[in-house]
Amino acid sequence: MNGTKYANMLIMSELSDTETRLKPFGVLNQLRDKTPVRYDESRGCWDVFRYVDVHRILKDPHTFSSRRGCRRKAYCLWILPSIRRCGIW
Repeated sequence: MNGTKYANMLIMSELSDTETRLKPFGVLNQLRDKTPVRYDESRGCWDVFRYVDVHRILKDPHTFSSRRGCRRKAYCLWILPSIRRCGIW
């Protein structure tokens, strides 16, 4: 081996330096305890850190999906432009 270090490419503010990217276990343990689920505004996605939560999400694609918008048979709220103009909303 040539001594090159490879750090994971997960972009999170908590993993800001090479050492924490190489060994993220302490940071990930803290995140599991403090914020097991959170929305990351900078990346526009949810972070889920606990195994049981990840397992549930992966087993229930109907509830948890990366698909945007409303699916068939889903409950959706549509705000019509005409209602906004009338001052109802």
